[in-house]
Amino acid sequence: MIPGLALAMTADYISELTAPLRDSANYPFGVDIPTRYADMDIYGHVNNVALMSLFEDARVRFFKATGAQALLGERRLLLVVAHTEYLGETRYPDPVHVRLGVLALGRSSWTVAQLALQRGVPCGYFRAKFVSAVEGGKALPMLDAHRRCLAGQLLHHLRSEG
Repeated sequence: MIPGLALAMTADYISELTAPLRDSANYPFGVDIPTRYADMDIYGHVNNVALMSLFEDARVRFFKATGAQALLGERRLLLVVAHTEYLGETRYPDPVHVRLGVLALGRSSWTVAQLALQRGVPCGYFRAKFVSAVEGGKALPMLDAHRRCLAGQLLHHLRSEG
């Protein structure tokens, strides 16, 4: 179990999106990602698959802005777990504001949480677990500098727990 991550249950669905994860102020990084006309489905809202692309765009910007990508050196960044919750409709042409922070650090892996908002209203949640690996996919322990960089991006409510 990831520290700070609990399950919240509704009538017919179990969600991990607890109150601290719904609070955008807990995420240390944020970026606006524009929606595209091509992202719309026949119902006039941004397709769920397109929202995944917006989350990916935000993660790439996060890893570059924090320096975490450069600290990998020759290692590869591999996504090993992905979890998505759709919280409401996302509409074109409004941009999506994606908040992002580190949820957990392991020996060779780290988990990030992302909250997407449109007009200040949560519309999606994404959790991703990554490992750094060499050619062939063998996961390696995190480099100290990489761990320090990511530790500086922990979700704010987790910093106060530690």
